[in-house]
Parts: sequence; structure tokens; C-alpha cells
Amino acid sequence: MLSSNLSKKTVRSMVESSMESTEATMESTEATMESTEATIVQPDQIRKGISALNQYMEKTGNKSAFLSDSSTIHLAMCVKKIPKVKNKIIKVLLPHSQLPTPTDVCLFTRDINKKDRDYGPTERHFQSLLQQNGVTVVTKILPLKAIKLEYQPFEAKRNLSDMHDVYLADANIVRLLPGFLGKHFYGRKRFPLQINLDSKNLKNEFEKVLRTTQCIVSGKGSMFGVNIGHTGMSEDELTENIDAVVQRISSLLPGGQQNIRNIHIKTTHSPSIPLHVSFGGADEVELPARQKRKVVDDPQDVDTVIGAKVRITPFGRIDLIGEAGKRVEPNEDGEMTPVVSDKVRQNNSAKKPKKNISAKTKKAKTKKRVLKAKNVSQLEKETNIPKKKKKTLKVKKEALINETVKLKKAENIITKKRKAISDVKQPSTQVKKTSNNKKSKFTIEICNR
Repeated sequence: MLSSNLSKKTVRSMVESSMESTEATMESTEATMESTEATIVQPDQIRKGISALNQYMEKTGNKSAFLSDSSTIHLAMCVKKIPKVKNKIIKVLLPHSQLPTPTDVCLFTRDINKKDRDYGPTERHFQSLLQQNGVTVVTKILPLKAIKLEYQPFEAKRNLSDMHDVYLADANIVRLLPGFLGKHFYGRKRFPLQINLDSKNLKNEFEKVLRTTQCIVSGKGSMFGVNIGHTGMSEDELTENIDAVVQRISSLLPGGQQNIRNIHIKTTHSPSIPLHVSFGGADEVELPARQKRKVVDDPQDVDTVIGAKVRITPFGRIDLIGEAGKRVEPNEDGEMTPVVSDKVRQNNSAKKPKKNISAKTKKAKTKKRVLKAKNVSQLEKETNIPKKKKKTLKVKKEALINETVKLKKAENIITKKRKAISDVKQPSTQVKKTSNNKKSKFTIEICNR
């Protein structure tokens, strides 16, 4: 009823007002986009997101969550185009530490005496070094030898990865740890933070390392997260940390700011609250191309080689290079000729010239083939005997075998009887020995039977 009473003029006025409002909103969005080219997320937007997160936690039952509870806060980021990298680590030095005050820190150190099996002296050495510099954060020191001896089994490594909050590693042994710690650390993205234990101001070194957070871009998915703080921190501290993380990642991420689709803030048990959303597509992003390894060493002249120069590749291969700048090799005469690549050699070997075969050889080959075919057909005929005939042949063979066995038994019996008769007819000689105390006498008695 209401729609019917409306006139055409009122409808036009409503449409024009709606169009004006949309144009104003578009202009405002363009202005905001131009202002946010330097910084993607403004501090006001970050504070709104933190306050919304605090309100959610208070409604769910955690009153004054930002003062009592100390659960970690993550910054989740999504990418428009997945960069072609593998576990790229972006380290960010935060203005405020993202760890709660009672942190459990484990330190991996190098071995002082590599020959000795006992790793107790290395633990005592580094404990005294930390006490001298006033470092009280480290709760456990593990030398490399202790990891080799005590943490070889599967369960031991898994328990070690869940035992502490933060893992630090001496700069001298960081490259060796992936082989000993394995997937329990590096598969779960629990990379130990590198620290220089030989620095003069060791306390400041520990403070810097504990204020750094790692963003690991795996190159497999479009999402990655960063720890930026905990719920025990104030809103100002969290905003400063988030601002530092966003600026650092947007500068070092492949594709830059245009590659970031959205940014969210969340805890482990809360929904994600958006801070930034980009509506652009992946076509706008240009990823940097992979840089090929360049040959740094220029070819050099050598006295032993005439008419060519020598170049050593990064892989350790030694090449002779001619005047045209291509690879060459010496001939039998000593002259330099261009090297034929492996693909060209394979193609040349595959294309062999056909031999001219005479008519006689062709006829002889055909005769051999025919004879082979005839022999095969005869064998097939012999083998293809009907089943009834095969059965009769088997019965005959069994009967012959039984007859031969009976004949052999009869022959054995006859031979035994003949031997017995021959023994009865022939006289047997028996030798008896009679001995006396004084003289020994031997008598031979012949018995005829």
C-alpha cells in the first residue's frame, strides 16, 4: 500500500540521495587508501581491535583479562600470492618484550672440551659467565654433547620441545642443531633464537634477543602468524608492537604491502578480529624472480694451456674457454674445438646410419626364422597330447618302475644264497693260540666241515 502511494518524484529523490551517499563513501575510502599507503594499519584501528578483544574475553568470563591472565596474542596475516620461498625467517625487534615476566629459557651452548665425554665443566663455565654479567633469565643450560648423549630418542626430543618457553642457541652451533633436534623443533616452527655469547655486554644481548619475534614464511600456504605479546600487557604496548611488526613484515615480504590481503588479531581461544582487509586480487602483486647463481670468477690465462683460458665454476668444475667465450676441449692434434653438450651427443648416438644389407643375407635370415618357427610348432604338437593318453602313459611308467624294483629285490636274494653255499663248501682255517708260563706254543687246527 505504501509503495503504491509513493510518487515518481519521491522515488527519484531517494535514488539521487543514495547515489550521493555512495559517491561520498567512495571518496572517503579513496582518501583513506591514499593516507594508508605508508602504514597499512593505523594506531586507532589497532586500539579498537585490542579493546574489542578485551570485551570478548570479559564477556566469556575472564574479567580484567589484560591484567590477570597471560595468554599469548597472535597477529595472523594472509597473503594474496604465495611467495616462492622455503621457511624464510623475518626477525622483528619489538619495543616491548612479548614474553610474560616468569619465562622459562633454555640455552644451547658449544662444548669447551670436545674430547672429554663429561659435559659438566661446560655447564659450570657458562653458569659462572652468566652470573658475572648479571643474566638471571636462563633456567637450563644444555651443551651440544648433552643433546647428543641424552636426547637421542624420539620421546626425549619431543619432551624437550615442550619443556621450555624460549630456546636460545650459541651462534657457533646454530647450523648444527637441525641435525640433532630434528622435526620436533623445526617441524613445529620452534626455531632457537641465535645469541652471541662472546659479546662484551652480554646482558643487553639477552634483552635484545628476548625482545625479538620470528615470522616464518613457509611458502606452502597463504597464512602465517607472529607472536606480538600477551594479555598482561597494556594497550599502548600492544599497539607499538603491532605497528613495528606490520612495518617490518610489509617491507621484507616478497611482493610488499600489496601482497597482504588481511591482518587479524587473536588469542589461542578467541575469534580473530580484523585490523586490515584488502579487496585487490593476486594479479596486482608482482613477486621478485629467483636470482640465478652468477659466475663471479673471470677466466684467467694459464701457461700450460695454449689458445684458451681457465675458469672454475661455483660447483668446482674446471672449464677451458676459447676466444668466443664458450667451452672448448683439446683435439688429438692439440687444437681447441668447441665442446659438444650431452644432449647433442645423445641425439647423434640415437641417429645411427643404416647398413646396406645384401639380398643373400636377407634370404638367409628369413630361412632361419622359418626353421625356428617349424621347430617351435613341432614342440607344441608333441607337448599338446590329450589328457587320456597322458594318464595311460603315467600308469605304464609306474608299472615299469614297480617291476624293476621287484627284479632288484629278487637279484639281491639270489646273490645272498649263493654266498652262503660257497662258504659251506670251502674249508675254514682257525688259528688258536695256546700260551704257557715258560714257553708259548702256537697250534694250527684245520677243521673240515
